[in-house]
Amino acid sequence: MEFNSTPNGAQVLANEVPVGETPCKVELKRDQEYMVVMEKEGYKSSRDYIGHGIGTTWIVLDVLAGIPAIALVVAPLGDTSNAFGGDKSPSGGGFSILVFLGIIAGGIPAGIDALTGDWYSLDETSVSVVLEKQQ
Repeated sequence: MEFNSTPNGAQVLANEVPVGETPCKVELKRDQEYMVVMEKEGYKSSRDYIGHGIGTTWIVLDVLAGIPAIALVVAPLGDTSNAFGGDKSPSGGGFSILVFLGIIAGGIPAGIDALTGDWYSLDETSVSVVLEKQQ
């Protein structure tokens, strides 16, 4: 996230924590919201809210990444004609267990991205303000 101000040299606080002085580039966590304040002596402070959201692109990519995992587990079965009509083999349930394992394997990328916050993105990529002189 880039922060700029006119004039330069404003203190940048993200959620009340000093993170730099303008102009600056700061790494912010994508799974959090921020109240950003830019302040400089002799000028009125600027306040900006930076929200976050889930990027649908990540979810679609995670789902698509899971399809090959499911196919790799199911493909060795060969004849899957009994898939929805019940398993006629003596062992029973083999197909449904493999499909379940395939879904689990396909869900691993989605789970990792959800846990690490990679699904999230900040609503803004930069904040630029013109600070007004105090009277």
